[in-house]
Amino acid sequence: LFYWATFELLFQKPEKNPETVVEAYYDAVDYKRFKEAHSYFDPESGMSAEQHHLELSVADGLTLSYADMDSISAKVIEQRDNYALVEAKAHWFTPLNEFKTAKRHVLIKRKGNWYLKPDNYDESIPPDQFISQPSVRFFSQGKRRASTNRTPQYDVIDRPEMQILSSRLVSSEQGISVVGEIKNIDNFPAHITITVELYDDEGKPITAYNAKHGTLHKLMAKEIVPFRVDFERTAFWEDQDKRPDKMNPYEFRPFIFNKPPVSARVFVKAVAEKNDMNRTGQLRQMNITETDSTDFIQGKIVNTGVDEITIPQVICTYYDENCEVEWVDFSFVTQAVRPQREVHFKHDLQSLKNVKTLFIIKEENKYVNGLQQGTFIPENGKQNNCGDFSLDSKNKVKVMINSFIGSPTLY
Repeated sequence: LFYWATFELLFQKPEKNPETVVEAYYDAVDYKRFKEAHSYFDPESGMSAEQHHLELSVADGLTLSYADMDSISAKVIEQRDNYALVEAKAHWFTPLNEFKTAKRHVLIKRKGNWYLKPDNYDESIPPDQFISQPSVRFFSQGKRRASTNRTPQYDVIDRPEMQILSSRLVSSEQGISVVGEIKNIDNFPAHITITVELYDDEGKPITAYNAKHGTLHKLMAKEIVPFRVDFERTAFWEDQDKRPDKMNPYEFRPFIFNKPPVSARVFVKAVAEKNDMNRTGQLRQMNITETDSTDFIQGKIVNTGVDEITIPQVICTYYDENCEVEWVDFSFVTQAVRPQREVHFKHDLQSLKNVKTLFIIKEENKYVNGLQQGTFIPENGKQNNCGDFSLDSKNKVKVMINSFIGSPTLY
């Protein structure tokens, strides 16, 4: 009896149990064993192996192209004679984040075996078969005359001029950050690098860090973007730091301040840019939903261009009553958006109760391309209109889309 039980445990087919069918399907898809994954579908569903493989191949995004499944668990929600409803909870890792999914699957029992009902894939059809889209493109000649000498001065493109509209040092649950807003006041598109240095009461530098995911690094002419700089120390530098057993894309070690920062300088460097200026991701049907636990904003991302948006990023800017940036947060959408299609997004809004302004960064501490901003730009005026939605009587929020295209069309 013992040997028979061991044999059943190790060698029984997954189809004998609804939970193991779901777990085996996820495992097969994660390891790209598509033929095996299709074998778990209901034979009478009409879904061929070729069609299933095709549906997976046309989909893209963080989940399907850049994610690795860390764990999967299945639980029977409802079960009758030949019917079962199973909820699958999966934990995924990507280079940018980690996320959890919960999905319910219907299973049918045929001839003693359990089979999955295939998902209902997107059957929407784009309005146009052939898309024509005019566009503005950029090209930099570099040296206009072939030469081994240094690039002549008249072939060097001036750095685009930026303007730091607002910046402040804030404290939150994540630690100390600097948030603000930058405008490209030039006529050229620009690639920007934002660096913030903090100083103590003696004027000595404490630390410096650059903006990462909390901004758009490619700016069109006259475009305004928010930014957030978080200060991070070197991970696992101290002897007492314990290294993680597995990858953590959220790994963040906030900087430990021995002295509180009393002043800060913001440095913005810009160079003329000609690539990755996609702005075809459009936001539609947005609304804010309030719940007891958290508020969130949701809507649709519509791709009006001719290239697939591989990884859409949602960036939210929170403004105070003076239309100055109080906080910036972001999230990544797990699905790609194909041309003339739409994807639903949901972003949890940050509570501003724990966000406190420590000080406003002075105008003389703002530098653009190595020059003090006030020496070539008059003191900026305040914006008259900011934010798409009102959170309360004081705060507003604006939503932007950063469209990363993994495989742009080359002409």
